Amino acid sequence: MNERDRQLSSNERRWFKDFFARLEAANIVTLLLRNYETFPARMGHDLDVFFQRADVPRAVEIFRAALREANGTVLHIHERDYVLAVWFRAAPGEPQAIHLDFYHGAYTWHSLPYVTETELLSARRASGDFQVARPAHEALNLFLTSVLWGGFYKVRYAPRIAALLQTPAEAAEFFRVLEREFGAGRRPPVDLIGGLEPPPDVMRPYARQLRRAFKVRSLLRRPFKTVFRITRYWLKELGTVIAPPGLCLAFLGPDGSGKSTVIAAVKECIEYYFGEVEDRHWRPHFLRDVGVLLGKREKTSGPVTDPHGRQPHSAAVSALRFFYYWLDYWLGYPLRIWKYRAKNHLVIFDRYAQDMVCDPRRYRLKLPAGLMNLFCRLVPQPELTFVLLADAETIHQRKGEVPLETLRELLQRYGAVAKQGGNIRAVDCSRPVNQIADEIAAAVLAHLQAKTKKDRRFH
Repeated sequence: MNERDRQLSSNERRWFKDFFARLEAANIVTLLLRNYETFPARMGHDLDVFFQRADVPRAVEIFRAALREANGTVLHIHERDYVLAVWFRAAPGEPQAIHLDFYHGAYTWHSLPYVTETELLSARRASGDFQVARPAHEALNLFLTSVLWGGFYKVRYAPRIAALLQTPAEAAEFFRVLEREFGAGRRPPVDLIGGLEPPPDVMRPYARQLRRAFKVRSLLRRPFKTVFRITRYWLKELGTVIAPPGLCLAFLGPDGSGKSTVIAAVKECIEYYFGEVEDRHWRPHFLRDVGVLLGKREKTSGPVTDPHGRQPHSAAVSALRFFYYWLDYWLGYPLRIWKYRAKNHLVIFDRYAQDMVCDPRRYRLKLPAGLMNLFCRLVPQPELTFVLLADAETIHQRKGEVPLETLRELLQRYGAVAKQGGNIRAVDCSRPVNQIADEIAAAVLAHLQAKTKKDRRFH
């Protein structure tokens, strides 16, 4: 678990001092983009450092050398056209990771700059031992990043933007650049100086206008560079789709094994390494539930109180339902789950396809277990699956809805799935939740580290 705003350890402060000294010796200019007022004593959720695009390869080499000498460890990487995000530990034994962003396109959208590198660096100013952007340019970045990329105004930045634009000169520069790149009449539909929240449903159409005007003006001014930059951006995005940095995890186990509690604890341990966390139940749900599709019931949510209360369907109906669910994995995983992973999100399934093999009565299926197991192993699989197991008596004491004998049979089936190996692991759920979460988090981080070894820049 990482705090959003925390005090850096002596090892971490020492490492940053060495890293920035090496960058300066190599004549690599850097700018801290935000949250620099208390750095290096404290840092926020992450540290955003701006580099000129041409300097990033050398900066990464220096980063690797400094980390190697400190015996630090790279844990996770997420690269896009405008930023290289790295999660690492600065020294052995450090309990928390650091998220460092190598920004070379902080003032761009789809690789199109609204403040050029030359303009940005020529107007920089000192803040303690570091260089930072001009207040007007920092305010532009805070304002436009959320508007252009997300279509909303990040209200928590409002006080900071208002403070940066207090002087008339900085406010004038802010609006000058905005009108230069996006056209006259593109002023924000919100009082930035006053730091007020915009009315609902105002920013989205404004964002569409900005994007359209920005692309058109860029094409008219610099047609070849604009096409090149946009193409480069989308090729990089395609790379994240082919090799997504995010993860998909699944948790299996009978009722009473504590899946919900364990999932919540695991999220606290590892969510720092991902953009967002997507919670899923059993399947992607690209296709609607069969009962909802046939109009027999409304869509429901929440825990199932009597999982074995209804009789299984006939073999024919079971086969049709099973094929429908099986198809949902093949359609839903690439169209829904994969896109989240490409954005460096964490997708967590509470139950997955193999749960139909372990507990067919829950899904009212009456089919040969071997056949279901074969087809369930053919669907797109999570990168890691954790099967929560304990003795039947312990689980029955927690949740007695399933008879003890039935629970013993279920545990045998879940145990058989865990023995399939590969990326499926058995986890003893009779222990305290924090121990279970620590074990699973360690396995996830080990998996992330194994993925980073494919990037030779860091190893």
